[in-house]
Amino acid sequence: MIAVPVFVFLSVLLVCGKILRVRLPLLQRLYLPSSVIGGLLGLALMTAFPGLVPEEWVAAVRSCPGFLINIIFAALFLGVAANWRPLLAICLAGTLLSLLMVVHLAPRLFREAWFERAIAEFGQSTGVTATGLLLLRTVDPEHRTVAAASFGYKQLLHEPFMGGGLWTAFAFTLVYAIGWFKVWALSVAMTLFWAAVAAAIVARNRRRA
Repeated sequence: MIAVPVFVFLSVLLVCGKILRVRLPLLQRLYLPSSVIGGLLGLALMTAFPGLVPEEWVAAVRSCPGFLINIIFAALFLGVAANWRPLLAICLAGTLLSLLMVVHLAPRLFREAWFERAIAEFGQSTGVTATGLLLLRTVDPEHRTVAAASFGYKQLLHEPFMGGGLWTAFAFTLVYAIGWFKVWALSVAMTLFWAAVAAAIVARNRRRA
């Protein structure tokens, strides 16, 4: 049963991450959680010694986030009966914004295969990367459009920072370290920056049409 050795492997990495965090004060000052340290340690070991971890284990580890995120969302409203209205408002606003991006922005932003590319981004923004790939597979099973390649190249820039990357790891730590308002202001600034980039691309596409 592959689940048992994979669980042991991840547990060992987590324990090693905890030990390193306790032994090295620098990691504590950087507010790096033990899980991130253990993950980096595992990545370093697999990079340095390619045959150290069986491919079956690696495939099982890659599938873990998709299951774990389901548990997180399933338990999102547990114990927050008094605050369900703000959470519901955030969920509805996020869903409506994502739908607006698909039906309004995507046709103007993407010159080729706009729906296939938009549905992949919709799946990722409302779920996980696997959700986006699943929706893309549904509308373009033979990969006859550029959507799959575009999505893959975008991930090279997106994942190291947003999708489980640096921002995901440090967001709550930054709120604790510098305060929520500065983190909020940084988020607004980045949102406005990428909105300006999207507006510039839309304007360029109109000129070329």
